[in-house]
Amino acid sequence: MKYIEILNTIYSYLYDNKEIKNQKEFANMIGETNTGWGDLKLERKKVNIKHLRAIALKFPEFNRSYIFLGEGKLTEKDNRTIDNYSLMEDYTKNLQGTIKLLKEKIDNK
Repeated sequence: MKYIEILNTIYSYLYDNKEIKNQKEFANMIGETNTGWGDLKLERKKVNIKHLRAIALKFPEFNRSYIFLGEGKLTEKDNRTIDNYSLMEDYTKNLQGTIKLLKEKIDNK
């Protein structure tokens, strides 16, 4: 599951349950401007660990495995502990893939 899909699911859940009023409020909550949130949704900008961490801190009742790994359900209780090393390893692989694509785009120009 893509990180933007995770953020969209969380946004929808919070909006549907009237925990946030609009997209601007959600953007502020994850440390973005309204424009930044739009760029994330259009995948012009990548979701980063700070966005996910902001949600995890604000909503401790949410399943951390869902927020960080896209596993399980958002509101399902997770008794496992997330191994920070494997979390960062997955995130690093994602970033390396992005860097590779950007380098290829630069080389093709």
